[in-house]
Amino acid sequence: MNRRVWDENEAPLPADFKECLGDREWDAHMENTPRPHPTKRMEVTVMESIVYAMGTGGSAGGQGSGMGAIVPLLIMFAIFYFLLIRPQQKKAKEHRAMLSALKKGDRVVSSGGLHGVVTGLADDVVTVEIAPKVRVKISRSAIGGVIRKTES
Repeated sequence: MNRRVWDENEAPLPADFKECLGDREWDAHMENTPRPHPTKRMEVTVMESIVYAMGTGGSAGGQGSGMGAIVPLLIMFAIFYFLLIRPQQKKAKEHRAMLSALKKGDRVVSSGGLHGVVTGLADDVVTVEIAPKVRVKISRSAIGGVIRKTES
């Protein structure tokens, strides 16, 4: 009977491989399996594997000074600042300036979509006339924009 011996490059043996073979076939398989050289040490301690994984500090594969990890983070922060944070701050500043410049007679639109004319101003509340003799009070921060300013 010609049996093929398992090669290391093939898929691993199933867990019940020994149970599939009889005792004689298992012994024959174990005889044909290559063994490590008795003088070579095959086991590696945990500490040796950690030291090997860390590598040497001065080699090309080492981490170096740590500045290499900080530079990409600074670049990403700068990109986020100029693309997201700064434009949002600029828009909020323009909105605050628009709210502080509101006066009676301005045509405004609220963030909810109501169009009307400003008829009264208080600290936090704006009275807007949305139809003849129909006035609603809107929070000043809910004003989305000024459609047309009145010339006074």
